[in-house]
Amino acid sequence: MGFMLGGLGAASANAQTTNKPGATIHQEIDFNVPPARIYEVLLDAKQFSAFSNDTAEIQPRPGEAFKLFGGRVEGRNVELVPN
Repeated sequence: MGFMLGGLGAASANAQTTNKPGATIHQEIDFNVPPARIYEVLLDAKQFSAFSNDTAEIQPRPGEAFKLFGGRVEGRNVELVPN
């Protein structure tokens, strides 16, 4: 599976699952872009929406809320450490 991050890099993902009910899914993704680019996209709603092809609401400050993937993922920025 591949993903694009703002057209600047590709990523690959491998998921491992078992056939047991309630199994854990483990997924790792490698982005071939600098950490600064990922940080930028994660804190900018317009860029994240373009990356995910879904809506995003992001307040790029500690303590502020975010909603990603059309509101299916919600959270709050606890601490922001650049790059």
